[in-house]
Amino acid sequence: MPYSLFGNYKELDEFGIGISLYFRQLALLGVVVSICALINLSTISKNSATNPPDTPSTLVGSVLGTTREQLSFGDQGTADILTCVILFLFVLFMKK
Repeated sequence: MPYSLFGNYKELDEFGIGISLYFRQLALLGVVVSICALINLSTISKNSATNPPDTPSTLVGSVLGTTREQLSFGDQGTADILTCVILFLFVLFMKK
């Protein structure tokens, strides 16, 4: 019988505690990275307005072409610091 993607995580315990912990941590990391991406979404959209027209698609939304005066702490700095705090708390939580 196949395992459900959104089933009970304790079903994986039959493969060993190491595998179960790995997949639980992987799922939690996915949630944390998704939250960090949502936090940075507004900053990415504001930065994409200042990107030059020939910006490669992998750099759209970065600070490429942005001057120091166009960056504000309220936008860029707050998102960056909040992302670092979330990742730091995640690392502290994972030690428990």
